[in-house]
Amino acid sequence: MRKYTIPLFLLMLNIIIITIVFKIDVYLRLKTMQDYQTLPNLQLSVLIYSIFGLFIGVIKLVENSKDSGKWIINLGLLFSLGIPSLYFTFFVTIHSYITPGIYIIFIYQILGVNTFKVFAVLLGYSITACFEKR
Repeated sequence: MRKYTIPLFLLMLNIIIITIVFKIDVYLRLKTMQDYQTLPNLQLSVLIYSIFGLFIGVIKLVENSKDSGKWIINLGLLFSLGIPSLYFTFFVTIHSYITPGIYIIFIYQILGVNTFKVFAVLLGYSITACFEKR
């Protein structure tokens, strides 16, 4: 029973975090509908979903900490998953400083809100999952 304590605690913590993330996301969507400020609310949403991805990766980090060996950084995971998800997560933010205006809102509507959220979760996960023990 004792060996299941930490995984069950992390599972419960992730369920609580998922609930909090979805509640904050609903609040940000309602706030966006009221004041039409898509960029600040999108950046907050990306930050929240990145933190959620970090917590998902912490589970793998805890499992790896039980192994013996030396900590290394998995550069393959970092370059193949981390860098592209970093770019796509902050795509709207990067391009809003280059070309401000209607163009950004148009790209935001084409790609959709969920695209940024998925890449934000992948970004958070790849940051913590790239640490391994060998």
